[in-house]
Amino acid sequence: MAAASSSPSAPPVFDRLLLTGAAGGLGRVLRPRLKRLCRVLRASDIAAMDPAGEGEEVVVAPLEDAAAMHALVQGVAAIVHLGGVSVEGPFQPILQANIVGLHNLYEAARKHGVRRVVFASSNHVTGFYRQDQVIGPEAPMRPDGHYGLSKAFGENLSRFYFDRYGLETVCLRIGSGNDTSAAHIGFRPQDSSEPFRAAAEARQPELDRSDPTTIFQGGGFVTKGPYES
Repeated sequence: MAAASSSPSAPPVFDRLLLTGAAGGLGRVLRPRLKRLCRVLRASDIAAMDPAGEGEEVVVAPLEDAAAMHALVQGVAAIVHLGGVSVEGPFQPILQANIVGLHNLYEAARKHGVRRVVFASSNHVTGFYRQDQVIGPEAPMRPDGHYGLSKAFGENLSRFYFDRYGLETVCLRIGSGNDTSAAHIGFRPQDSSEPFRAAAEARQPELDRSDPTTIFQGGGFVTKGPYES
């Protein structure tokens, strides 16, 4: 369903938006803010969520359950996808939620005619670049673990669904710092980390320059594992 607005200056108002990962830290912050943009916000997770408020629907739905994803996506205008495993760990849980689950979500979106997704990717898709390297969104992916691999898969999956089906996705690499590369879609950052840089660097203890967690942008993720199968 196309966005509508009550006046030229009003924000777009959608009929129904879907927010996955609504029980997470970012999901809890976005839930009231997304509600302002739609008539109904459908919030989903497998963890405990606040009860549905006015203009809300709360749905428990595992991403790896294809049937649950088809029911979850039905009737929504767009999806903000924050759901899935959000930390580094053994491959199987990440596979089910972040890879199989994401494919289920996109297939459901395709079948129900959803045209737009916001996908929560991560700086861990490029975690094996050095700390002293400045990279852009077109740099080859260098994931630093199972989690980063799953987010790299997600970005490639979103590209495939755009190229083949025209389903548009914005991939947000959360944790990447200041970024102005989304200006072409109208994004204008209101905040910057630069004013805090000097104070943060002044508090920084002496680092071991031979430690991989210091060398690489992925930090501690680059040394986690291997995990017992």
